Amino acid sequence: MKVVLYCEGESEMRMVDAMLKPFLHKSGWRGRLHPKNMENGGAFLRKIGRVVENTLSLGEADRVFGLMDLYGTVIPYPAGLHVPEARAEYLQNHLKRLVPETYRPHFHPHVAVHELEAWLLADESGLIGRLRHSVPPWPNPEKVNFDKPPAAHVNELFRRHLKMTYGKAVDGGRLFGKINPDIVMNKCPHFKLFIDDLMTVTS
Repeated sequence: MKVVLYCEGESEMRMVDAMLKPFLHKSGWRGRLHPKNMENGGAFLRKIGRVVENTLSLGEADRVFGLMDLYGTVIPYPAGLHVPEARAEYLQNHLKRLVPETYRPHFHPHVAVHELEAWLLADESGLIGRLRHSVPPWPNPEKVNFDKPPAAHVNELFRRHLKMTYGKAVDGGRLFGKINPDIVMNKCPHFKLFIDDLMTVTS
């Protein structure tokens, strides 16, 4: 089965190559995963309906997945909807609605809460190896919120211990290859939903 994964940006693309593909292969996943870069969140929201329709109607994939960060995604959330889990569910449904109804059963949108770097906080061994310094554990990385999102924590550690700024694509790409997805699944429920959905479509 061919699966196309539309990614929000370059850091997601590098995560796929460094972490996701090796993990799926090791797990015996029977699909073929093809990531595609949507460049940024705004372009993702503008184009996802059309690209999903084209990808499926032209037979370029059997299933289409999408992956967006919750943090930084600007859509008209209902008034009073502040709980991250509720916002993530609303964003998933919003992405579904952007796709023509005929193709929705084959489209699987997913959300990183609050952003991809929560997965780096989940298994701090990658950061420890890069920083050569201990870091505090984050038992609930998806609770790291909008006020100071996960990438801000990672950047703070880089500046403190390496005297440099964290680069989401370059540094993140390397770090994702150093973490254990099983640990991430235990701490990040939305990441587990993403992995479980990938496993289910090829079972």
